[in-house]
Amino acid sequence: FSDFEIFIYNKWGNLVFYSNDKLNTWDGSDDNKAEICTGNYSYIIKIIDDIGESHTFTGNVIMN
Repeated sequence: FSDFEIFIYNKWGNLVFYSNDKLNTWDGSDDNKAEICTGNYSYIIKIIDDIGESHTFTGNVIMN
């Protein structure tokens, strides 16, 4: 794919991670500053594929 964005939000809706680099993965910390507590986090992933179509994926991640 030609374009990529990922957004991760905590249960209060605060953005805790953003990247537009598909090689930069979330390490479970709050903007790479502090370890995140256990809980439910929401994600939004937006991509533009090789033929120019955009796709959005959403879901939840549970940190134990």
